[in-house]
Amino acid sequence: MTLDLSVADACLARHRVRVLGHGGPALLFVPGFGGGQASWEPVATRFASTHRVVLMDLVDGHALEDGAGPAYDNLWAHGTDLLELLGALDARDVTVVGHGLAGLGGLLAAIQAPRLFRRLVLLCPSARFLNDPSGYKGGFTRDHLNALMDLMDRDFTAFVEVLAGLAYGDKADPRFARELATRLATQDREALGVRLRQRLTCDHRADLAHCTVPCTVLQSHDDHYVPPTATDYLVSQLRHGTLHWLEASGHCPHITHPDVVARALQDVLRT
Repeated sequence: MTLDLSVADACLARHRVRVLGHGGPALLFVPGFGGGQASWEPVATRFASTHRVVLMDLVDGHALEDGAGPAYDNLWAHGTDLLELLGALDARDVTVVGHGLAGLGGLLAAIQAPRLFRRLVLLCPSARFLNDPSGYKGGFTRDHLNALMDLMDRDFTAFVEVLAGLAYGDKADPRFARELATRLATQDREALGVRLRQRLTCDHRADLAHCTVPCTVLQSHDDHYVPPTATDYLVSQLRHGTLHWLEASGHCPHITHPDVVARALQDVLRT
């Protein structure tokens, strides 16, 4: 899919796309919930000499700044956005590196147009965050979710601090959690709450087996958002899935342990 020039330009502007390097295969980095393209820079810039590195923002990662409210209500919309972006770049044989639910957005895009993708690299992904009566353990209960939403209504500052604390865990430098909490605190609380509930209640388990593109899962230890049970389930349901445990902790190892993530990604790209 190659887009009309004006449409392509609008797409690139909407996602604030930056391209580093000019040759080699395309390597697209997608930030997760609450993050922007800067979160990937410590890793992505290392590949600019060998790849056409693409950095982007998700629309609902910055739409609140424009007063647009919560942009999308499901990850399929993000998958469609990725396909449009690849059309705007006229990119083929792409490796998508997505953090958290952005990785699932890449997977949904690959289901729709597998010919465009070389592989997917999913960093700390989950197909389902809530526990399920069937025995699936996603890590969160309905009570956990309701408690978070109640805290948001009572004390928004404490709410964003809890979200940031869960993202980085107890082992990371506290400055990372403070920076994320500060960024989240600037967003509209109602819109942020809507997006959080949508993300924590999404269920893409049934979609995993439909992806024919090779997937590598990079997972850190002590991830408060993604327990090992959720990781094991996700990998087991992929047709062509491999799991690499990182010597890192927390849900955001590309920020706290960029060297570890970069080395793991280099190994993946060599295969």
